[in-house]
Amino acid sequence: MNLVEKGKNSAQVFSLLQQKIVSKKSFLPEKTFSGYFASPEIEDLLKETNKMFFWANALSPMSFPSLKKYESEVVAFLIDLMQGDETVVGNMTTGSDENILMALKVARDYCRETKPHIKNPEIIISRTAHPAFLKAAHYFNLKVQIVPLDENYLPHLNELEKLINDNTILIAASAPSYALGIIDPVEKMGVLAAKNNLLFHVDANVGGMILPFLKHQPSIPKFDFKVKGVSSISIDLYYGMGPKGAGVNLYRDKILRKHQYFAYTEYPGGLYGSPSLTGSRAGGPLAASWALLNYLGRKGLEASIPTLPQRRMNLQVLGEPLANIFAFTCPKIDQVHEQLLQKGWYLEKLSFVSALRIHLSPIHTHSLELFFNDLDNILNEQSK
Repeated sequence: MNLVEKGKNSAQVFSLLQQKIVSKKSFLPEKTFSGYFASPEIEDLLKETNKMFFWANALSPMSFPSLKKYESEVVAFLIDLMQGDETVVGNMTTGSDENILMALKVARDYCRETKPHIKNPEIIISRTAHPAFLKAAHYFNLKVQIVPLDENYLPHLNELEKLINDNTILIAASAPSYALGIIDPVEKMGVLAAKNNLLFHVDANVGGMILPFLKHQPSIPKFDFKVKGVSSISIDLYYGMGPKGAGVNLYRDKILRKHQYFAYTEYPGGLYGSPSLTGSRAGGPLAASWALLNYLGRKGLEASIPTLPQRRMNLQVLGEPLANIFAFTCPKIDQVHEQLLQKGWYLEKLSFVSALRIHLSPIHTHSLELFFNDLDNILNEQSK
């Protein structure tokens, strides 16, 4: 498009924005099982806080000292949530990919310092690990070894051990995986990492704000800093109703974290220092994360966590998901998917197995029964 000669007023601009939204096929949040949607009151809180800090930049703690306080308190809460001790440290990021990018940069640079004989570093991930590990490896010139899955869709530990070699610097686990909602065997993987003197990163981007509050689930495996071998953990706040663009990376100690930082002292504009991938860091998501944690508290967070429905009909659920994500298959899955789309339900389709994925959010509390009724009707029709 060409830039208009004369600008429009705000009402006209908002009208055009709305037209662009409705002109494309879109799904209602309560009928969308992808991503994570907060309740309306939380959404309002996040919007208002973002507005308050719209111009704030967390790159400059001297200009915006309140953001430094908010960040330190959010990080401290998550250290406690991940059962870290006084040596555990961390920083806020934009979440998701940046979390994983930073974790692998730290691993690469730490091993350059402590294992200089390794010239071609490798990492080991599961088949269901997030693609951001491949992205980070591409950026930082790391070789990736991928562990096949066993019959329960978990990384095959015997095969994992075979992949460990003199160039390996890190093993990664998911808690849980984004694709299937299944928690990797973190404790057993941690044993292998410790035994071979390797770094061990737990990608809890999806589960970090969910799993600690599932107290009714005694079967939730350990995945935090109480697990031997865990050297770093990444968490996305927006999978706990936080704002988009907010995450935290935690490290076992300052020795590791220092490799996440970049500093340059010869810049004519003054000292330049950055704790993560981005330079300027939007203050809105950072402050909104602090606001959310203070608004809900532990009890509010625990009460807001959606859990898997007991009613699964004749669906075949893949593996043993324990949190708020699961994937299922059934006869004529492609036709079922198409009919669900026609009824306004959006589910992601998996690529490596013929299945559909459901990611539950607090906003689905009142729409889940309607979904199951529609799915029942579709399956009944399919069986005739």
